[in-house]
Amino acid sequence: MLPITADSLAQCPHCRAELHACRHCAHFDPSRRFECVQPIVERVADKRARNECTAFSLMVTVERDTSGGAVRPDDAKRSFGNLFKK
Repeated sequence: MLPITADSLAQCPHCRAELHACRHCAHFDPSRRFECVQPIVERVADKRARNECTAFSLMVTVERDTSGGAVRPDDAKRSFGNLFKK
């Protein structure tokens, strides 16, 4: 679980983007009415700007760690060749 506090929802520490914005909400869906899954009364025009929506829920994306080591070009060829060894 990631430690998320109210203070950490202000801005991204790396790019300074506002985090309490529609584009970073778990309910954001461009195909829905007002681009939101939740029933909101009016459309938020700027989806990247900070807003005070009470339905806001930070979208959390977990990426797989792929830093296990570089794959050499001959690894795939060797693995394929090993399939047919007796």
